[in-house]
Amino acid sequence: MRTPDGVPSERVPSALGCSHKRDYNIPQMATVGIRDLKTHASDIVERAEAGDAFLVTRRGKPVAVLLPFTIDTEDLILTHAPRFIKLREEGRADLRKGKTIGWEMLKTKVQKSPPDR
Repeated sequence: MRTPDGVPSERVPSALGCSHKRDYNIPQMATVGIRDLKTHASDIVERAEAGDAFLVTRRGKPVAVLLPFTIDTEDLILTHAPRFIKLREEGRADLRKGKTIGWEMLKTKVQKSPPDR
Protein backbone atom coordinates (compact mmCIF):
# COMPACT_ATOMS: atom_id res chain seq x y z
CA MET A 1 0.00 0.00 0.00
CA ARG A 2 1.28 3.50 -0.84
CA THR A 3 0.32 7.01 0.15
CA PRO A 4 -0.64 9.49 -2.59
CA ASP A 5 3.00 10.65 -2.76
CA GLY A 6 4.11 7.09 -3.53
CA VAL A 7 5.73 6.34 -0.17
CA PRO A 8 5.00 2.88 1.25
CA SER A 9 2.51 2.88 4.12
CA GLU A 10 2.18 -0.78 5.08
CA ARG A 11 1.72 -1.38 8.77
CA VAL A 12 3.50 -3.95 10.89
CA PRO A 13 1.16 -6.03 13.05
CA SER A 14 1.13 -4.87 16.68
CA ALA A 15 2.73 -8.09 17.96
CA LEU A 16 6.32 -7.94 16.70
CA GLY A 17 7.65 -10.37 19.28
CA CYS A 18 9.96 -7.83 20.91
CA SER A 19 9.50 -5.21 23.60
CA HIS A 20 11.30 -2.30 21.91
CA LYS A 21 8.19 -1.12 20.15
CA ARG A 22 6.31 -0.88 23.44
CA ASP A 23 9.26 0.57 25.35
CA TYR A 24 9.60 3.52 23.02
CA ASN A 25 5.89 4.31 22.58
CA ILE A 26 5.79 3.82 18.82
CA PRO A 27 2.09 3.36 18.02
CA GLN A 28 2.57 1.67 14.63
CA MET A 29 5.50 1.19 12.32
CA ALA A 30 5.37 1.39 8.52
CA THR A 31 7.55 -1.03 6.58
CA VAL A 32 9.76 0.16 3.76
CA GLY A 33 11.99 -1.91 1.51
CA ILE A 34 15.55 -0.86 0.75
CA ARG A 35 14.67 0.05 -2.86
CA ASP A 36 11.75 2.26 -1.74
CA LEU A 37 13.93 3.82 0.96
CA LYS A 38 16.52 4.79 -1.67
CA THR A 39 13.86 6.13 -4.03
CA HIS A 40 11.86 8.05 -1.40
CA ALA A 41 14.52 8.86 1.20
CA SER A 42 13.58 12.55 1.51
CA ASP A 43 9.88 11.80 1.95
CA ILE A 44 10.55 9.01 4.45
CA VAL A 45 12.92 11.14 6.53
CA GLU A 46 10.36 13.95 6.46
CA ARG A 47 7.72 11.56 7.78
CA ALA A 48 10.16 10.35 10.46
CA GLU A 49 10.69 13.96 11.53
CA ALA A 50 6.92 14.23 11.82
CA GLY A 51 6.82 11.19 14.13
CA ASP A 52 6.47 8.14 11.87
CA ALA A 53 8.66 5.09 12.48
CA PHE A 54 9.77 2.68 9.76
CA LEU A 55 10.85 -0.94 9.75
CA VAL A 56 13.38 -1.24 6.91
CA THR A 57 13.35 -4.59 5.14
CA ARG A 58 15.58 -6.37 2.62
CA ARG A 59 13.81 -9.03 0.60
CA GLY A 60 10.98 -8.95 3.13
CA LYS A 61 13.20 -9.48 6.19
CA PRO A 62 13.67 -6.75 8.84
CA VAL A 63 17.18 -5.24 8.80
CA ALA A 64 16.88 -1.83 10.48
CA VAL A 65 14.56 0.66 12.11
CA LEU A 66 14.24 4.34 11.26
CA LEU A 67 12.88 6.30 14.24
CA PRO A 68 12.00 9.93 14.81
CA PHE A 69 14.63 11.52 17.04
CA THR A 70 13.02 11.92 20.45
CA ILE A 71 14.19 11.73 24.05
CA ASP A 72 13.41 7.99 24.03
CA THR A 73 15.46 7.52 20.85
CA GLU A 74 18.35 9.46 22.37
CA ASP A 75 18.21 7.15 25.41
CA LEU A 76 18.26 4.11 23.11
CA ILE A 77 21.33 5.44 21.29
CA LEU A 78 23.14 6.29 24.53
CA THR A 79 22.59 2.82 25.97
CA HIS A 80 24.70 1.46 23.10
CA ALA A 81 27.44 4.13 23.15
CA PRO A 82 30.79 2.63 24.27
CA ARG A 83 31.58 5.63 26.49
CA PHE A 84 28.24 5.37 28.27
CA ILE A 85 28.57 1.58 28.66
CA LYS A 86 32.03 1.98 30.24
CA LEU A 87 30.78 4.62 32.69
CA ARG A 88 27.74 2.51 33.55
CA GLU A 89 29.91 -0.55 34.24
CA GLU A 90 32.28 1.51 36.41
CA GLY A 91 29.32 2.96 38.30
CA ARG A 92 27.81 -0.47 38.93
CA ALA A 93 31.18 -1.79 40.17
CA ASP A 94 31.49 1.18 42.55
CA LEU A 95 27.94 0.65 43.77
CA ARG A 96 28.66 -3.02 44.53
CA LYS A 97 31.62 -1.82 46.62
CA GLY A 98 29.36 0.64 48.44
CA LYS A 99 30.91 3.67 46.78
CA THR A 100 28.75 6.42 45.35
CA ILE A 101 29.55 9.85 43.93
CA GLY A 102 27.56 13.04 43.65
CA TRP A 103 26.16 14.55 40.49
CA GLU A 104 28.89 17.20 40.14
CA MET A 105 31.67 14.60 40.39
CA LEU A 106 29.88 12.38 37.85
CA LYS A 107 29.49 15.30 35.45
CA THR A 108 33.21 16.10 35.79
CA LYS A 109 34.10 12.44 35.16
CA VAL A 110 31.99 12.37 31.99
CA GLN A 111 33.52 15.61 30.71
CA LYS A 112 37.07 14.34 31.31
CA SER A 113 36.55 10.92 29.72
CA PRO A 114 37.96 10.55 26.19
CA PRO A 115 35.47 10.91 23.30
CA ASP A 116 34.14 7.86 21.45
CA ARG A 117 36.03 6.91 18.34
